[in-house]
Amino acid sequence: MTAISRLSSLSALTVAVLLTLWTSTSLMGADVFKMFDWNEDGVLSGNEAKPFLTLDFEPSDEPDGEITRKEFDAGLLRHRKTRSEQIKAIFDARDTNEDDRLSGTEINGYQFADEDGNGRITLEELDRAVRIDAAKLKELAYNGIVEFGVSRFNWIDTNEDGKLTGSEARGLSQWDTDHDQKILLGEFMANVFLDAAVGEDLPPPPIDVKSGDLMLSVVEAINGRDGRALQEMFRPELNQIVDSVIIQYLTQHVFESHGKISPPSNDQVEIKDAGREGQYLHVAQLRCDKGKVSIVLTVFDNALLGIDLKSPQIEKLHEKMFADLLADRNELLSRFAKFYSKSCEVMIRHIIAKEDTAAFEMFHPDIQKQVGDKPFLEIFRTIRNQCGTQSVQVELESAGVDFDENNKGKFFTISHRLSGPKGKVLVTHNMQFVGLKAFFVAMSIEPVKDESDAPTNDGADLPSAVDTIVPPKP
Repeated sequence: MTAISRLSSLSALTVAVLLTLWTSTSLMGADVFKMFDWNEDGVLSGNEAKPFLTLDFEPSDEPDGEITRKEFDAGLLRHRKTRSEQIKAIFDARDTNEDDRLSGTEINGYQFADEDGNGRITLEELDRAVRIDAAKLKELAYNGIVEFGVSRFNWIDTNEDGKLTGSEARGLSQWDTDHDQKILLGEFMANVFLDAAVGEDLPPPPIDVKSGDLMLSVVEAINGRDGRALQEMFRPELNQIVDSVIIQYLTQHVFESHGKISPPSNDQVEIKDAGREGQYLHVAQLRCDKGKVSIVLTVFDNALLGIDLKSPQIEKLHEKMFADLLADRNELLSRFAKFYSKSCEVMIRHIIAKEDTAAFEMFHPDIQKQVGDKPFLEIFRTIRNQCGTQSVQVELESAGVDFDENNKGKFFTISHRLSGPKGKVLVTHNMQFVGLKAFFVAMSIEPVKDESDAPTNDGADLPSAVDTIVPPKP
């Protein structure tokens, strides 16, 4: 069974991070200022202020590299007032044939805004989609916003090269803060945090929660092997505990193992009260080209709060996924590496910037509780001592999978080479798949020596791969 739900009683490692809701006294969005004020001195300075200094958050007549709460709130007000103009600019830049709608290649990367699924996006649909994003973001804590932003960046980054260029960046020139004709994840994330800070009230949904249409949409997404379409039906709480790259693999696996699922008629979908106010269960037993599949949807506020797919083939999802990763079937390992590399880089950038708390909090809550921060902080300090804290380059080195003594998939591993003014180091993250999400559970570092490098220390002060922090058994 592949069951994912914020409300399910799952194993220890499946328990999702509880949301911490920050409320801004001025704009009723997430309190982003507080999130970035690491030393809690009431001022954003140094690395705290860096994401916002290029966004006109500091008065030009008194530049001091710092942003006060008053200056930050003033910047947010400007951002809120100009957001409709920004949405119109994105729409106009992508509407290359000027027919007042996005279609064909114009829609690439923005399928999440196609509310009615007709392959076309109007300005009203794009505006609504952006405001729905903002409404979701204001409910999330720091790590939730990061995950949401990385997911949305991956949508728009259609060629998966880690940057937005060419047609991907149409209408986003104001986000290119260093004017190098490309938008990197950091530049993109600064604007995501601004949207979280501004916040929005969720627009009224267009679908009746008690209708069976949502089940039909889920089946169509699976039959079309369209993980993006499926994930766009999720509530933000559910999106926190799934990864889009695994959702895509799930739809592919279900289609390959079952063939086409027969679209449900209205009388095939049983809708009943879930026992919590406003929540409904949509239940269907559906025939497929090969066998049957049971689908149970937990629906709240016209979106999916949980999805449970059952069949003997789906029970083997993780086993099949590890085998496909090992064989790099259809470049699956490469796709996973590119996807998770972004989250690894976010953690590494926190470490380099001495934002150790933010880096540590990216590990699974059970790891934080049971292992504690001491061994992690030692590794963080060693990385900075070996590489420095300025001009550190991060490159994806390799990825792979580890198996236990019973040949069952254990970890997805991903390594990055860090090169700085002081030297180089290889950082390896171990991630564990729980349900449809990978969690950081361990990390290790190794020295890197090129023949061309000048002699340095022998790496004796580096925690070796043997010192990898081992997660507790689920």
